[in-house]
Amino acid sequence: MAREPNFVSINATTEVDLDGTAASETIAGRTGLPRGQADFARGAMYSPGGMAFLVSALHDESGRGRIRSVLTPGSVVTTLKNNRRPHRH
Repeated sequence: MAREPNFVSINATTEVDLDGTAASETIAGRTGLPRGQADFARGAMYSPGGMAFLVSALHDESGRGRIRSVLTPGSVVTTLKNNRRPHRH
């Protein structure tokens, strides 16, 4: 992926905190199957001209917002807040 110019990664997440840390493999503390989100985001980060996006519904089924001050306890962190393109000098 990183060798592919302009690689774009679009992944869904269940919740994200104010630092940008995403939990995409858990819902209310219940773990699902890993889906490779971090690999695709990292591949896009290192791709020349690449971009990575996280998408989510605005609210969950109960009406609670998906953007939270902190992740729900027990959530598995999928994409770290510092998963950004390194500065090139």
